[in-house]
Amino acid sequence: FRKLESEMPIAILEEENITEAIALAKQLNALAIHPFYQIISAEDVQEIHELGFRINVWTVNDLEEMRKMMNYGVDGIISDYPDLLNTMATS
Repeated sequence: FRKLESEMPIAILEEENITEAIALAKQLNALAIHPFYQIISAEDVQEIHELGFRINVWTVNDLEEMRKMMNYGVDGIISDYPDLLNTMATS
């Protein structure tokens, strides 16, 4: 894809290994890393931000896990139930 459109923003989708995702993001000059939420820690989020990447976690479908990800400082949450986030804002 990068050969066809070098300026298109891309993100790395990762399910298992955050270290590999970071390395690939650097290599491909990605805008963001999208890890499965269960593989990250607050320290990972901090490192990713310090490296200049955004971080959007997926698929967070539990209200408590959403709160946890927000406390970690993620930039975005991908969910099958985005209305749960609305309940947090109104409670």
